[in-house]
Amino acid sequence: MQNEGGKCKLRPFKKARKYVRVLNLKNVDAWIEFRRSGKKPDDIPSNPAYTYRKEWKGYADWLGNGQTSSLNRWPYERSRDYVQKLKIKTRNSFHEFHKAGKLPSGIPSSPRVYNEWKGWGDFLGTGRIANQNKEYMSYKEASKFAQKHGIRTQDQWINYIKSNELPPDVPNDPASLYKKQGTWKGWGDFLGTGNISAIEKSNNLLSMNEAKILARKIAKELEIKTNDDWIEAYKAGKIPDNLPRDLYNAYGRGMNTDEKRRMWRDQYHRNKENKK
Repeated sequence: MQNEGGKCKLRPFKKARKYVRVLNLKNVDAWIEFRRSGKKPDDIPSNPAYTYRKEWKGYADWLGNGQTSSLNRWPYERSRDYVQKLKIKTRNSFHEFHKAGKLPSGIPSSPRVYNEWKGWGDFLGTGRIANQNKEYMSYKEASKFAQKHGIRTQDQWINYIKSNELPPDVPNDPASLYKKQGTWKGWGDFLGTGNISAIEKSNNLLSMNEAKILARKIAKELEIKTNDDWIEAYKAGKIPDNLPRDLYNAYGRGMNTDEKRRMWRDQYHRNKENKK
């Protein structure tokens, strides 16, 4: 099921938990494997602890394995402090330590079972925060940041990211984040150049039938006779943004050269006939 925005509508907490419990998953690792298998329904979240945080009671409750508490499990802070003293910096390293038997039995193999869980960055002491938990600048603030640092192209933005100078509250991929928020206006607006990328332009183009009607009218007004004439008019700023620079390529996909020429020739001949 999808909502009006095209996104999948998630199941209520109790219904999602009921579905998961039927799977008889024994621990969080089993849940993670199931989640990665591609068998998880789209309407059940990958991170239920975050999605259902108001109703969340821990993975034992989520999985229904009956282990609501563990007498042998260390408190969260004790486990976290112990792991940080070992200077384990990544999730993979933590799992390698655990599999090798280098961690006390009181530290669970999947520390996400803790109700106090705040992410691997907090547990390992790296300070890294999962993307879904980060708080980012608004579109306007991030745009101002980019322009202040003289970033004028997407390539320059990527190079700036690689320099590791990007603040944590500025997204690596502003287009994706701000599109979801409904504030994205294109790279030209974000970087203050006013330029519109080819992809952004193509998304704004009229349908073929609408384009034919408008292009025919413009061709008549400007006395355009060939596709080259059209391109020159486009370069001169005489063609609206919702029509392409090259009609052949934009609306002639799947056509051979003769078919493309015929399409434009028919367009021009109609103009000549209308003059009679």
